[in-house]
Amino acid sequence: MTRAGIIALATLTGLILHMSEAIAQHGSPIPGNNPSSAPSYQTSSPLPGSSSHSPLPGSIDKAPIPGAEPAPPAGNIYSQLPLSSLDAKNKIEELSNRLAVSNPDQVKDGIFAISEWLQDVADAHWKMFKAFEKSENTQLQAKSERETALEFSRLKNRAKLLKADLFIKMNRYPEALGPLVDIVVAEPRSETGQSAYKRLIDMGFSKQIAGLEIAAGKNGK
Repeated sequence: MTRAGIIALATLTGLILHMSEAIAQHGSPIPGNNPSSAPSYQTSSPLPGSSSHSPLPGSIDKAPIPGAEPAPPAGNIYSQLPLSSLDAKNKIEELSNRLAVSNPDQVKDGIFAISEWLQDVADAHWKMFKAFEKSENTQLQAKSERETALEFSRLKNRAKLLKADLFIKMNRYPEALGPLVDIVVAEPRSETGQSAYKRLIDMGFSKQIAGLEIAAGKNGK
């Protein structure tokens, strides 16, 4: 072997020994496992309502109450809102019956939803009444919409009374005052108004009048 061949062989042998020592110390690298060569991706902020690794305060599900009726999803609540006065009466009756036997947390979303919804419906019919009233050719529609608006207004107050009953059952008495006073101011002589006033007396907000008996029907009926 020539001298040049001997030098090349020695150089190659030394390189092989150096690589063997490196492998013995650090192990054989896995393809794609080099942190310095991995691409860096910037993650965006999570979308509102999306899950994250750390739970938000209050997001841990509570254990169901034995025998309690499960609360319907929010989407189902709004899909079941009534459009006619008959459906509204039935819905108020249903929620009133459920409140009497259920945990208030199980029905509060439905009660809040229908209370706000009936206010919107009453306002919508009143707006149409005012529009029809401006023309002689639409007086029949105006009369019909006015009657419907007043009917929904009465139903709205019954839903408010139900909302007040919810607050009372939850021992949130100060929050019940607003709905009850609104009802009394809107219709002081009706059965719903008298029922609302009776609740104010029972709470100690108003005084009992000597010799005056006020019947408090179920949800003002």
